[in-house]
Amino acid sequence: VHTGIPEQYTLKHNAAFVVKVTDGETEPVAMASGSKIISAEHDTSKGTAIRDCTASSLCVRAFRSYLLDQLKHLYHRRESVFIRDEDDKDKYKLKSDVGFVLILNSSPMGDCKFYNNDVLQNFMAWDPKNGDEPLPKLMGRNKRLFPLDKDLLGKLQQYRRMKLASVLDQCCINSEQSTPYLSDVVSPSDKLALRNVTGFQGALLSSLIQPVRFPDIYVGRSFDRKAIERALFGRLEGVIAEPPRIHQIMWKPSKMADRTTLYGMVWARGGTIEVIRSDNGCSIPLDFFTKKKVEEDMLGDLSGTNGDDDAARRADLKELKSCIPSRYCSLNFYKRYTLLMQLLKKPVQRCEDLKLSSISYQLEKKKVKLFYSEKNLGDWPKRTCKHDF
Repeated sequence: VHTGIPEQYTLKHNAAFVVKVTDGETEPVAMASGSKIISAEHDTSKGTAIRDCTASSLCVRAFRSYLLDQLKHLYHRRESVFIRDEDDKDKYKLKSDVGFVLILNSSPMGDCKFYNNDVLQNFMAWDPKNGDEPLPKLMGRNKRLFPLDKDLLGKLQQYRRMKLASVLDQCCINSEQSTPYLSDVVSPSDKLALRNVTGFQGALLSSLIQPVRFPDIYVGRSFDRKAIERALFGRLEGVIAEPPRIHQIMWKPSKMADRTTLYGMVWARGGTIEVIRSDNGCSIPLDFFTKKKVEEDMLGDLSGTNGDDDAARRADLKELKSCIPSRYCSLNFYKRYTLLMQLLKKPVQRCEDLKLSSISYQLEKKKVKLFYSEKNLGDWPKRTCKHDF
């Protein structure tokens, strides 16, 4: 898809898609790419910055935006995926012939990539100084899957704020040594597991619609069925009612697939595609890329062709100043949601109060967090910046 966005902003290795399935027909409704979280200095309680800019999290935000638009279609008597729930007149539900599937081009970071395999453990211990034979090809194929002690499998993981020599991935288990370096953002594996219980619609939409879940999840690279099933629903046995079916897909990476940048991309049907800077969680306006002089400065300076560090910093600062809150940030989603509530003649409250009013959703969320704690899988971190709008 040609977006008019310079290639350097679109090189990612993590991507996620939500596809609508209706009577055998498929249609993408949300997609995103990205692999980083917001920097601590840009974190805010105003809801104007997206904290988690990883592919699956951005895609869920886009999917919720799509669901909100579908509710508006229903109000304006246009075609929608929703119908009135006859068993609960205050809510809507998906039509019987409508479903959604989640597609991930790579196994989510966190517990999905942690598994116990004695053979691979021996590969990881390979040491040329001992005269060991070269690693077999299997090691190269599974270089993003990390063997661990069985006692650590299934535990909650959080994003680290800085590089740690003892941590192979961006996420790690909270321990006495790692606590000072961790953010309060849990891994994509843990978020997906929670949403498989509560639904992917989120707290706000839970007051209007029945839970929306993905009965099928497709995963590409770094696929290990045992690890993925454990991470996404197996460790929550007894809490999750209907676990999703996991499928493997073949994903052919591009030649630049392993080059990650601080940029993410997000799109929902009915909206425009956005480029998100993950360090500040804001969107770069598309017209920024169409300004010839700015584009030439950035592409020249940031590519390092002129070796001018000052010019590169000026270009980066210019880009930062151009950033605006994303359509998919919490504040803008809340504004769109309250406009719909007003159309439906429903009461409007502060964001946190509205979330807490979704009692069934909050009970399911609390049940999952309590389960993690009781099973010694870790304590869900408390958010340091709560919304104040």
